[in-house]
Formats: sequence, C-alpha cells, structure tokens
Amino acid sequence: EKQDENILAINSVEYIIDKKIGSGGSSSVYLARTKKTGKECAIKLVDLDGEPQVIEGYLNETKLLAKLQGNINVVALYDYCHIPEKNILYMVMEKGESDLHKILQTYMTDIPLYTLMNYWYQMLQAVNYIHQNGVIHSDLKPGDFSLLIVIESRY
Repeated sequence: EKQDENILAINSVEYIIDKKIGSGGSSSVYLARTKKTGKECAIKLVDLDGEPQVIEGYLNETKLLAKLQGNINVVALYDYCHIPEKNILYMVMEKGESDLHKILQTYMTDIPLYTLMNYWYQMLQAVNYIHQNGVIHSDLKPGDFSLLIVIESRY
C-alpha cells in the first residue's frame, strides 16, 4: 500500500523507492531501501491481471522461492504480499547487480576460463539445490541466474 510517492508499506514495513531498475512481462523491479535501517533491496511488483492459472502460477512460484530460502545459491526473499483486490503481488528480495544474460553481453571476446567456471559452478550448485528440494525448472536461461552476482560478491 502506497503512503506517498516514494514510500511503500509492505506488511507494515516501510520502503523508500529509489528508482525502477528493470521490467519484463507483467512485472517491474525497483531499487528500494528500508526506511528504518536503510538496507538496500529489490522490490518486484507483479501485475496479476490475467487468467486464474497465470495468477496461481505466480503465487506458487513465490511460495516455492520462500520454501527454498536458506541456501547461498538462492536469492533471498525477505518478504512478500499478495493484494488480491488490486491484483498485485509484491516481492521484497535481495538485490543483485545484474543477471547472467546482461553479464554475458558485456564480453567482447571470449569469457576468461576462470570466470566461466565460476559462473558454471554457481549455476550447478543452484540447480542441484532446487532439484534436491523437488523443483524442476523446465526453461532455464541466463536471465534466471540474477543471484550469481550477489553470490559472487560474498566471497
């Protein structure tokens, strides 16, 4: 629920919205920080106007991400809120610097072997973890690995 132009309250926590950092499909992602602590995060706003099956799919994905928390290879989901009367889903998540697709686009020549091996290892660790938890992703693509940059900065 919006309180003023730059403040957004999600489950009684206020966030200051700094700027839009991405969009695609029926969602937009904003750079934000908690008003109380200033901790940076990403807030994904999903427009749930559409078929009931699509809405259910988004909600199931969110619940699945919540279930997969606690592993360094999975992006942190701090909070989420579904507002059915407004057809909106908010997801408060760890903010990464970029996704793998964007990173790959920055290389003008071959990717250094060490860098490639590092990304590949992290991808395999993430996919292995979700498989161990009964999740099979049937359409993996580089853009699905936004968590890689976050993980890389932790080492």
